[in-house]
Amino acid sequence: MPRSPRSRIPVAVALALVAVACAGACDGGGGARTVPMPSSVMEPTLAQGARVTVTRPSAWRPVRGEIVAFAWPCDPGKTFVMRIAAVAGDAIEVRCNVPHINGQAMAQERVAGACRYDEPDDDTPGAGGAATRREVTCHRYHERQGELSYDIVLAGDAPEPGVGGGLDFPRGELPRCAGQGGGGAGDEVAPGVLSAPVDPALAPGPCAVQQRFVVPADTVFVMGDNRDHASDSRAWGVVPVARLQGRVEP
Repeated sequence: MPRSPRSRIPVAVALALVAVACAGACDGGGGARTVPMPSSVMEPTLAQGARVTVTRPSAWRPVRGEIVAFAWPCDPGKTFVMRIAAVAGDAIEVRCNVPHINGQAMAQERVAGACRYDEPDDDTPGAGGAATRREVTCHRYHERQGELSYDIVLAGDAPEPGVGGGLDFPRGELPRCAGQGGGGAGDEVAPGVLSAPVDPALAPGPCAVQQRFVVPADTVFVMGDNRDHASDSRAWGVVPVARLQGRVEP
C-alpha cells in the first residue's frame, strides 16, 4: 500500500539526519568522546549543532529509553544518535504517533506553550550560496517509558497522538536498508518477525493494536525524538548490539 506524504520518510532525510562525524577516537573503547549533532532528528532533547558525550561503560547493558550512538546498519561508516525504544524480545508497534511496547501504550502528555526549532533550509540558499535556516513549528509531548521520561516533538500539522495519522509501524512489511541510501550491509541483520495482523473487522479503530514487530535477539529498535522527521528503525530496521558505540549523555 503506498504511503501518504506524511508517512513517507524521504531518503534524502535519511542520509542527512545524523551521519555524525567522530570527534576524537572512534574505536568503540571505553573512553569518552564527543560527537556533533548535525540535524534535528533528536529535537528537542539534542539540538542541531550541539556536541554530545558518548561513553561505553565496561558492564553496560542497553535499556529502553537510553540515547545511544551506533554504526548505522545500512552504512557502518556513519555514526547515528537515537533513542532505544525497544530491546530484544520486545514487541513494538506505533499507531497514531503512540508507540506500544509489549501491548502497552507509552504515556504521553502535551506540553503547553510554543514549540519551535531551527533547521537548514536547503531549498532557499542565501547570498553567495551560504546556508540559510528556517523555523519549524511543532507540538511537544512528555513521554514516559518505565522510570525514564523525556520530551518528543511531532510536526506542527500532525494530529494529536491517538487521534489518527502519523508514521504508523509496521505497515505489513519488514523494514530494510534497501532504498534507504546506505551500502546495503543492513540486509545481513536479522530482519525481525511480524505478528499475524489483526482482522480489520475486529479492530476498534485505526489507532488500535494491529500488528507487532518482534525485535530479534542481540539487537535494539531505535527512534528519533523528532518523530515525524526521523528516519529510524521504522524505516530501515534494527541495530545489532555489537554496533552500539556507547551511551549518549545530553
